[in-house]
Amino acid sequence: MAETHSLSRRHPAGVAPMTGATLPTARDRVRQIANLLGAAAQISATIWVVSSGASDGFTGADPGGDPPIIPAGYAFSIWGPIYAGALAYAVVQALPANGAREDFRRAGWGSAVAFLATAVWLLLAVRPALIWWTVAVFAVIGLGLARALAALDTAAREGGPRPRYERWLVRAPISVFLGWTSVAIFANSAAALRATGMTRPGGETGISLALLAVGTAIAVATTRWTRGNGWYVGTVLWALVGIIVADVTGARGATNLPVASGAAVAAVVVSLTLLATRRAPRA
Repeated sequence: MAETHSLSRRHPAGVAPMTGATLPTARDRVRQIANLLGAAAQISATIWVVSSGASDGFTGADPGGDPPIIPAGYAFSIWGPIYAGALAYAVVQALPANGAREDFRRAGWGSAVAFLATAVWLLLAVRPALIWWTVAVFAVIGLGLARALAALDTAAREGGPRPRYERWLVRAPISVFLGWTSVAIFANSAAALRATGMTRPGGETGISLALLAVGTAIAVATTRWTRGNGWYVGTVLWALVGIIVADVTGARGATNLPVASGAAVAAVVVSLTLLATRRAPRA
């Protein structure tokens, strides 16, 4: 009896008695399930939008033209890899062996919020009267992803390198998602300004350049903060090239060379920041 009592003191609750490994808690299981549900909800909401014939107002050009900061339609195909990556991440973090891992504990709630918020965004985006809510939800998505990526990077620095497959199935999906969000939130803002009559077709060059400037500043700061995350920067460049294509070809209804030039400058600045950050010595 005394021996049993001694063992219980030596191995507190939440620790495996034979190996000393930390055991998943009920909170861990809820987090794992929330990520799985969020990843599935994104796909389900998209299927519903497409099957119902509704439009999110971004993936196709409006007959009257769209704000010049919205990328060409092909650029939105990146949602496919984003959803696939989110699902892969959700599955990896839900594996029984990963339930109590500290990096997923730190990152998991941020990613779960981002995934679930994306499903909410899709349901709001088909309702023009709620256009400003989509901007607010995109901000929540960005904050959740930033929290998740920061947690993953911190854990990697503290615990050493992770298996290569986790770079592709864990860090890459969050990085790509955050990169797209960094630009998409400003496209959402431009659409909201147009929808609420605050801007007019043909008179949006100034506000588009201002939004590009803010987005570039955020992308530069995030590139430095993530120590030159190539997945993040590559996705930002994908979005910026989409803006250039839209404004050079008139894919969104009209050409706009000043905004195309602004997006090109932004792409160069972000690319140079990536190179400089990667070349900088580590502390």
